[in-house]
Amino acid sequence: MNNKLSCSPAPPRCRIKMRHLAFAAAATAFLVCAPSLRANDAPPWMHEAMNTPIPAHDEKTDAVVLYAEDILTVQPNGKLKRTERRVYKILRPGGKGFGTVTVYFDPETRITALHGWCIPAQGKDYEVKDKDAIETALPGLLDGNLATDERVKILAIPASDPGNVVGYEIEQELRPYVLQVNWDFQ
Repeated sequence: MNNKLSCSPAPPRCRIKMRHLAFAAAATAFLVCAPSLRANDAPPWMHEAMNTPIPAHDEKTDAVVLYAEDILTVQPNGKLKRTERRVYKILRPGGKGFGTVTVYFDPETRITALHGWCIPAQGKDYEVKDKDAIETALPGLLDGNLATDERVKILAIPASDPGNVVGYEIEQELRPYVLQVNWDFQ
């Protein structure tokens, strides 16, 4: 019979060699990719914030802020670069909402980077990136506008459970009409 469909399988000796070859390829791939597995760790500023003592709070507090930083840089081309970093310690189940990052933007405000991390009480760090976010139009009518080009990105950080630490970093490029930034007091 010359039909290829009815050919006998390879002898067992060849199958064993193929298994060894597949195992060697998998081991090599793991060793090559092992350094990139550590790349999902939370950044150093988040680990430092995790080691700070928890501020005084009452028993009903859902989460506490461990770290908050806002950096605004004026670039030579007249654009502004804004970096926002936050780290929260989730204390109660009601604090899950702090594991959701919401960023508003429009054609004059571009999101250049969006990252979120979770450092669980036990286990390995989690990381979510811009590609994991959901982009959508603003729900409902904003200031009575029926049509708007304003958008929102929503990033859910996994394992935002009590005892865990969550944090995020947002980088935006702004092109304001007036070089002015409003800053509200607490």
